[in-house]
Amino acid sequence: MWSPIAATSVRRKENCSKRGGFLAVPPRLRIGLAMASTRSGQIVVIFASQRTTADSAGYREASSDMEALAAVQPGYAGMISARGDDGYGITVSYWDDEESARAWRHHPEHSIIRDRGRSVWYDHYQLDVAHISRCYDWKKHG
Repeated sequence: MWSPIAATSVRRKENCSKRGGFLAVPPRLRIGLAMASTRSGQIVVIFASQRTTADSAGYREASSDMEALAAVQPGYAGMISARGDDGYGITVSYWDDEESARAWRHHPEHSIIRDRGRSVWYDHYQLDVAHISRCYDWKKHG
């Protein structure tokens, strides 16, 4: 089972805060942390998956490509992703509205990679889509 302590990679772009700067994340885990305005009203897509051991290099490349492609889609508002040593991972993407999230789901390149994931990279996954009604964060000072 995944745990924050066992996570081998964490990508986090934007959070609830209106403050600028980086969160206190070890440099080896920090990839593009940026603060954003509130997430209230956004759509969140939560993708929890169990990886197989097949084609790790292909998976890493596709994951990186999809992250870059999602980031330039209309309505994209950020992403947080972590995967444990056991292969269990969670990726949370944020979208301005339902139409943007749905458009990403139907993007032709994303569809091709999703099919590859089902046939090679994932043992199983679950996807939840929700509306964010409230958002807050906390940061330890000192």
